[in-house]
Order: sequence, then structure tokens, then C-alpha cells
Amino acid sequence: MSNWIKWWKDKTFLLIWGILLLSMGASLCIILINPDSAVCIIGALAMPSIGGMIIKKIIGKKLDEWSEK
Repeated sequence: MSNWIKWWKDKTFLLIWGILLLSMGASLCIILINPDSAVCIIGALAMPSIGGMIIKKIIGKKLDEWSEK
């Protein structure tokens, strides 16, 4: 039970949340620069996609660590 309570202190979990917040913030900043520009809209859509790819790699590494134990 104590491991379940401490899951939010895990370094990987905090890293994932940091990437999520950073990609959402970057997307918001890009769209606030010029919401009518197609380049800004594509950039705002690309930021969460890039963040998702990074998170996928982080989760893959963490699962590999757990499988080796």
C-alpha cells in the first residue's frame, strides 16, 4: 500500500507531467502569437505530437527497467 501512495513521487511520473505541461504551454504560446497563420496552427498541433513521442520513449524505457527486475 505504501508503494501505491508514493507513485506520484516517481521521477518518471514527474518527468511525464513536465513534458505534458511544457508541450501544452508551448502550443498555447505558439497559437497566441498569430492564431490566423497556418504555420502557427501547424506548430500548435505539432507540439503535443512531439511531446507524445517523447513520452512514449520514456514509458518504453521505464517498462524495460521493470521487466529486467
